[in-house]
Amino acid sequence: MMNDLKKRKKEIKRKLKAEETLKNMEILGLSEGQLSSLIYFLDENLEKCDHTFKIASVWASKNNVDIDDLSERFTKLSAYCDCEIIFNIALSSWCPIDFKFED
Repeated sequence: MMNDLKKRKKEIKRKLKAEETLKNMEILGLSEGQLSSLIYFLDENLEKCDHTFKIASVWASKNNVDIDDLSERFTKLSAYCDCEIIFNIALSSWCPIDFKFED
């Protein structure tokens, strides 16, 4: 009985996370590949955040993504600059990218 309850609880958590991931990825309007590319581009190029989307803008330009639209979408997910894309999106529990800081 207890094992069934634990399994059910785990399944509900998994479904909720999947729903949150899907909803937030729809808000971003990026594929997983694009999001991964952006996150690792930020990780490689961001030394000190100036609290703008300066580095994300470079990535967007190189990848034919409208930065004004993208920055608006990021703010909907509480990411208001390059470093917050890392901390509020890449490291969030819903993010489908298995991001770890480079040493």
